[in-house]
Amino acid sequence: MRAITVQGLHQEFHGPVGAVAGRDINVQISFSEVLNKLAEAVESDPKVPREEKRSLIERLKSLANNEWIRSIGTAVLADVIKKIG
Repeated sequence: MRAITVQGLHQEFHGPVGAVAGRDINVQISFSEVLNKLAEAVESDPKVPREEKRSLIERLKSLANNEWIRSIGTAVLADVIKKIG
């Protein structure tokens, strides 16, 4: 099976995703994934000064790989989603 990578995908849902799709949808995402995506965004954003990119990316990746941040961050992410949902 070949992996498919999608970049720049943007979707807007006006209601619960499961209701929009007509069935239950479960999305699992970790805080580490959010931090890694943020590091990718910093790397590709031309507005971030080049001299700051390396430091920002290293710090984000360090946080993403930290055991405490991974466990606490995922719980925080769940709380944020509940508040905006």
